Amino acid sequence: MSFSDIKFAVFDNRIEITSPGILPKSLELDDIISGRSEIRNRVIARFFREINFIEQWGTGIKKILASCKDNSLKNPEFIKSGLFFKVILFAGRIRTIADGKTSQKTSQKTSQKTSQKILILLKKIKP
Repeated sequence: MSFSDIKFAVFDNRIEITSPGILPKSLELDDIISGRSEIRNRVIARFFREINFIEQWGTGIKKILASCKDNSLKNPEFIKSGLFFKVILFAGRIRTIADGKTSQKTSQKTSQKTSQKILILLKKIKP
């Protein structure tokens, strides 16, 4: 597993982030949702800290959940298996003003911009 890549998959209705490997044995899904953390990838953790992308360990999942709630989005799914850890972030629905109907439209431009920002950050990582 040590040579597998983290994968980002962008779909019209969701973004899936898959990290190879398992959670540390001392962590369960409920632990990370409540804010407990253990660093799995010290290179990425250090990089994000140095560029002020994070301010402290263990706040990311709580912020993601709060952001989803604040924006009336479905809670993300966290999938733990013996081979990987996956987070699925769901897109929101857009209410059209003209007819008041809720449609399943998603902003492809927003997804592309987010993907581009993630790729730019990842390219700056120095192993």
